[in-house]
Amino acid sequence: MLRLHPLLQDHAIIQADRPLEIRGLGRPRESIEVSLGRHRTRVTAGEDGRWTVEFPAVPAGEELDLTASGASETVEARRLLAGDVWLCSGQSNMEWQLELLPHARSDVESANDPWTRFFVVERSNERTPVDSVRGQWRHGVRDHVGKCSAVAWYFAQRVRRETGRPVGLIVSAWGGTSILAWMSLETLKQRSEYASHVAEYEAARSTHERVNMSPHPYFPRLPEAAGWEDPDFDDRLWQTLRVPCPWQQQGWYFNGVVWYRVRIRLPEEWIGRPLTLNLGVVDDFDETYVNGERVGGLGPECPEAYKTPRCYPVPASLTQGGTLVIAVRVFDHWGEGGMMTPGNLHPEGRPDEAIPLPSIWIAKPEAELRWRTGSIALAPSELYNGMIHPLIGYPLRGVLWYQGESDVRRAQRYRKLLPDFIASIRSAWNDPRLPFGLVQLASYMPTQPVPVESEWAELREAQWLTSRELSDIGLISAMDLGDALDVHPGRKQPVGERLAGWALAAVYSRADIDWRHPEWESAETGGRSILLRFRYCGAGLRTTDGAAPRGFQIAGSNRTWKWALARVAAPNAIAVHHPDISDPVAVRYAWQSNPDANVVGANGLPLLPFRTDAWPLITPP
Repeated sequence: MLRLHPLLQDHAIIQADRPLEIRGLGRPRESIEVSLGRHRTRVTAGEDGRWTVEFPAVPAGEELDLTASGASETVEARRLLAGDVWLCSGQSNMEWQLELLPHARSDVESANDPWTRFFVVERSNERTPVDSVRGQWRHGVRDHVGKCSAVAWYFAQRVRRETGRPVGLIVSAWGGTSILAWMSLETLKQRSEYASHVAEYEAARSTHERVNMSPHPYFPRLPEAAGWEDPDFDDRLWQTLRVPCPWQQQGWYFNGVVWYRVRIRLPEEWIGRPLTLNLGVVDDFDETYVNGERVGGLGPECPEAYKTPRCYPVPASLTQGGTLVIAVRVFDHWGEGGMMTPGNLHPEGRPDEAIPLPSIWIAKPEAELRWRTGSIALAPSELYNGMIHPLIGYPLRGVLWYQGESDVRRAQRYRKLLPDFIASIRSAWNDPRLPFGLVQLASYMPTQPVPVESEWAELREAQWLTSRELSDIGLISAMDLGDALDVHPGRKQPVGERLAGWALAAVYSRADIDWRHPEWESAETGGRSILLRFRYCGAGLRTTDGAAPRGFQIAGSNRTWKWALARVAAPNAIAVHHPDISDPVAVRYAWQSNPDANVVGANGLPLLPFRTDAWPLITPP
């Protein structure tokens, strides 16, 4: 019956330099003697068997044993080390283990730091809050460190180098999960806007159902789509989709099959010549037709079809009429899908003569399947119950949170979800100023050639607004560290080290560390241009490649966005304009899932994305 807090195990890191609270369970009303090092005290367990004692602060680096003895039992945790304890939570980019990074093999092989220790909380989704977790403390040495979160490890290594203090990492993360799963039911009940999430929790608790999140199996064309590749097919009632862009980012929230069609008039000198059709990346599978004839396709036989560029020959027999009708059947079996990168068309063997494919195609769904978003179908509060609640009461120095990819569809609601989550964690640990390091989402998916609305940009804005609304928040950007074709970018070391830069400056009071990203402060309209001013620029703004600033878009009162021409007008200011817009009223920067943006501060950190407008967003409130 007698036990310690589940994190109080042999070799644990305990929080140094502050009165230390020790919790445990025993028999109801049992008298328990607890000793930590040379200190000893006695406590009586409550009616529920819970007990708490407080010991004086322990200096960093001190090692000591903990013992609790009841009437008939004794439990102990040996060789505890006082240092700084950080909770590292979120989804897959926080969970991603060091050994999964090919370039980190030498870091794993050379690891030999017993003063960095980590505890990986085993996955546990629970219907109601529980008090125990599975896992054990590991030393930061070669035999173990490969299983540590890469972001957390690189964070700890920089903190260790610059402070010399022991660092304990509690990694409680689960890939593909929504922030809702990490929030307590009590927190979700605080707002009427969360009523549907509370209902989802209650339904899951009563039915114990799980939504199937495996990829949809491929199937061939349905009878109702017969003739959709025919150049003479009547498609006048079809809708339109932007290309490249996943259809889920354009309001079609489903997996399944969508047909794309476009008509292209060939240059006269191309008529009767063989051509090459580059569709770019199609996610996941395709069957591609030109003037009714199949010219290529990739299906489930290609495991990496979702990121493989399509390049298909178009024989001269199909170009005789001077017009091409291109029809593409796209099967998206999981996550987001569609025509994902810009395409082109050129004469065979002459890519230098290429013309781009149109950016607007007509489209029609053949089959709409339940959208398996890539998020694990966990009910709200399940991970709070199983992977956060058992940790409460273990003193922390701070929290690192890397999550949001699974919530881009609810980006506008994330403006409330994220602050409410942070507030609930601070309340649970009884620390209203518990430091939180947030990672703003990395770039992902192909860069769009024209300004488009973006759920990912809206999620990043929600993260930025949270950092402005709450105190003791450090927001670092990973936007320049992403991968267009992989939501798990490999560059985890700079993410961890940027978080460490914030922690060293804000938590460890290192005034010499410039960790902040440049951040938009104000906009001033004057004639045909808008002057933007920024803070945290250091000696001044610059671009990564020495070229003019890119990534800015500008609009007039008609709300039509165009790429802006920009120049650095002062160390902390950039002027933007467009020759076709005489009355500019709004500017956005890096407002895409994967923006082509190149502005950094003097410290080399990227300018945070922003918008000056307050126009409606595409995600629901």
